[in-house]
Amino acid sequence: MQVKPQFRGSVILMHDGGGDRSATVLALPMLIDALRAHGYTIVPVSALLGKTTAEVMPKLTFRQYLRALPDSIAFSGLALVGKFITLVFFLAMC
Repeated sequence: MQVKPQFRGSVILMHDGGGDRSATVLALPMLIDALRAHGYTIVPVSALLGKTTAEVMPKLTFRQYLRALPDSIAFSGLALVGKFITLVFFLAMC
């Protein structure tokens, strides 16, 4: 199959929204098979850049970890608040 030049190097990005991923996990093999059947090759982003995974996603230094920690705590707290609000509304509807 001839790939149109404008589609060479296309990237399909799938965000992880959290929660129940079972439907996504079940759909991935079908999606991958369909893309391969259309002539696509699946490679990691690091391969597109000609770099190793470690070069693209280096480990955080201790200082970077400490700077990221408040964000992690804040987003985890917001997730808990969201789940609590969902639970309250669910119980109120019962």
